[in-house]
Amino acid sequence: MEDEIRLVKEPINKLILTLAMPAVLGHVADIGYNLIDGIFVGQWVGPQGLAGIGLTFPLTLINMAISLMIGVGTSTAIGRYIGSKDYASCNKVLSLGLVLTTLINLLLSLIVIGVGDKVLTIMGADSVLVGYAMQYIGVVALGFVFMGIAMLLCDALRNEGIIKPSIIVMVIVLAGNIILDVLFMYVLKLGMYGAALATLLSQMLAAFYIITYYLTKKLNFKISFSQLDYKLTNEIFSVGSGVFFRELVEAVTLIVLNSIILSMGGSIYLASFSIIDKIIMLVYMPIGGFAEAYNLSLPLIMELDK
Repeated sequence: MEDEIRLVKEPINKLILTLAMPAVLGHVADIGYNLIDGIFVGQWVGPQGLAGIGLTFPLTLINMAISLMIGVGTSTAIGRYIGSKDYASCNKVLSLGLVLTTLINLLLSLIVIGVGDKVLTIMGADSVLVGYAMQYIGVVALGFVFMGIAMLLCDALRNEGIIKPSIIVMVIVLAGNIILDVLFMYVLKLGMYGAALATLLSQMLAAFYIITYYLTKKLNFKISFSQLDYKLTNEIFSVGSGVFFRELVEAVTLIVLNSIILSMGGSIYLASFSIIDKIIMLVYMPIGGFAEAYNLSLPLIMELDK
């Protein structure tokens, strides 16, 4: 395992940087596509549409929380198994992580599509705003599983010291969103549905790219569903639960803030807050990526020191 041996021999500072880059890029892409949609919706739909995107952002954060939980839990386990030279378990935990992120994100998609309008109504949105919001999140939710898969596989690749595919995934998501937003919203005049379709298709393209990369390149870790070990589920969840609850608290806080803002100023205030919130998140999310990389490097370092 030449790539893996190269990674474990890296100096600590370089190891953390190698692990951090995909995490930082992933966070930037996750916030970036929502910000891009907001910019175009604000221009071509108006404040109500922008407020609708802001209203649904906590649901996107829950998707991110699930994907990060499984991605971090899987990557941490892989790092520990690399350090102990248990490469068979690396394949098992990666395959299990892929199954978990697919099933759980599909379940979340069904919940959002099925009862999302009721959740938004409870948050204080009127029927017009709920209509705008559901036009967007009802389509975007179909892409939750693709975002989860892309994040997981990018996280796994960084354990091999491979960063380039993560950069390409970010470019696909951001550039694809911009190009498709212009096509669907400006050329085809699809409004909120256009913004949602742009997000969905860009995430599908990103997931397709990273899956194709994984299946066609000679990598150390392989995906195999024939020997799934569900006993590793607890290991993934126990390690990733900290990240999950951090993101979940943020989502709940944002739900409360959105409700307060709607009650005090309506859609215009919520649209303004949505813009400011995305800009702030673009600043501090990369910092969280470096912190995540530091935590991921610890199990590998501890195993190597034994």
